[in-house]
Amino acid sequence: MSIFSLCGMIGLCLFCLIFLLTEFRKRADILILSSDHLEKFSFLGVGYAQRFDINEFDGFTKMWYYSKSYLHLIIDGKRVACCCNFHTRNYDTVKMALEDKLVFLGEENYSISNELSYILK
Repeated sequence: MSIFSLCGMIGLCLFCLIFLLTEFRKRADILILSSDHLEKFSFLGVGYAQRFDINEFDGFTKMWYYSKSYLHLIIDGKRVACCCNFHTRNYDTVKMALEDKLVFLGEENYSISNELSYILK
C-alpha cells in the first residue's frame, strides 16, 4: 500500500467523521408535531430526543442554499431544530404544519461564516 492511498483513506475517514459529527448532528432532525408539543430526534432519529412545548417557540425561519431548503425553529433567538428537504422526505408536509402553528420570522441569507459557527457549536 502506498503512502498516497494510506493518506487518502485516512482523509476520507476524517471527512466522514466530521460530516457525521457536524451536518447530521445539527441538520438531520426528525420532527414529530402534535397539537401542543414538538419532539425532535437528532441524527435522523437515531440520536437523542428533545421535547418542546409549541408555546416556547418564537417562530421559524427559512433558508435556501443551492437546492437545499432549511427550516430553522427558533427559541429565544437561537436555532433549536432544523428540517431540511434533503434529509426529510415529507418536508412540504412539515412546512405546512409549522406554518399553521408557528409564526414565520422571515428568510435568512446564507452566510458561510454563520453556518460554520452554527455547525461547530
